[in-house]
Amino acid sequence: MNFYYTHWYDEFDPMPNAFTNNVSKSYVPENIFTKGEIHNILRLQNIDFNLVKDDYKPFIYHCNFRLDNRKWLQPFQNYVSEDTKSKLINNGMLVFTDDEGYDTSAVEIKEKCVQHGVPIEKVLLITGNQKCIDEQTIPTLFYSKAINDLLIDIKYNLEVQNTVKECLRRKPKKFLCSLSGNPSINKVLLTNELVKQNLIEENYVTFRKAQANRSGAEYLNSLISPELEKLLPLEDEGWHRTNFSKRSIWTLKPPSHCELSVVLDTGSDGKFNLRDVRHRIFHLSGLPPVLLLKKPFILHASCPKLHLIKSLGFKTFDELWDESYDLELDEKKKAKSVVQLILHIKKNPELISKAKNITEYNYKRFFELDYNKKITDYLYETLYR
Repeated sequence: MNFYYTHWYDEFDPMPNAFTNNVSKSYVPENIFTKGEIHNILRLQNIDFNLVKDDYKPFIYHCNFRLDNRKWLQPFQNYVSEDTKSKLINNGMLVFTDDEGYDTSAVEIKEKCVQHGVPIEKVLLITGNQKCIDEQTIPTLFYSKAINDLLIDIKYNLEVQNTVKECLRRKPKKFLCSLSGNPSINKVLLTNELVKQNLIEENYVTFRKAQANRSGAEYLNSLISPELEKLLPLEDEGWHRTNFSKRSIWTLKPPSHCELSVVLDTGSDGKFNLRDVRHRIFHLSGLPPVLLLKKPFILHASCPKLHLIKSLGFKTFDELWDESYDLELDEKKKAKSVVQLILHIKKNPELISKAKNITEYNYKRFFELDYNKKITDYLYETLYR
């Protein structure tokens, strides 16, 4: 099985997307296809893929789907030129990856494709949004960038492989791990509660104030309690993200020091963020490392999400503790409920031991996920039928 691409934009970001119009004139073979969402899907399936050398081979044309307050970042024709469209109609497949998991992505893409004359049967959306997958407005399959980013490093990066082994051997010295980058409402409220219950200094907790230019930053920062204000900044160097090649290592090491992880899902911030991500299954970059390291977790999301995690075949911990916190819609009440559950588990350490059967199961399930195969099978059958 061999897949072909039309072209890449430059040797550092070798895939068509909405962020650049610069086409590289210099081909650097050793840097072609070293990263990217479609690339990782194919590499994880051990599938060869090359640059299209002529107009007669079936090919994949990949675009990253992005919205800004429900508006396309660039006009559709910047994604798909007239020349590319004619080639797609002849023998290609237009693949949109939506790692943000927008509820509206399938509808938006169909509208633009119909408007610009791209046949729907030539389009595939891969996303983490269950609503889009269920409705099949356009052909849609599940994938998770968060899982694939970690899987690809485990497969090809020796440093990450060694880090995983080291982390699995490590005996936890702290109880709680709670990581957060830029705060959303639920992150601010949760960290405030952790401060009130003295769960900061003895645990692994990171936190940052919202950047001044972020929408709603003034309101978000106004939620920070005076006690937390005194402790800021609570952050570690990994969250500066100055070197993305180390990102997997950053996400693995903190939870390896702890017995329990609180996984935070940014979600939407009400009036400050118009994205509706209630049906986004797996955008959580903090959860794959926790599953891989066999850690029990509490999922603190801006809307109910545990049922979506279960839909992928993972288990949660409802047989050990009350997970009704996930159904709470009031953000302040939810933060209090999560912290009360943390305190309950801390007072009953046998719960951590009893969770081992579930964490072992989730570890195995992590490597059994077959969505990458379903995507490549679909592409092959569609392109070569």
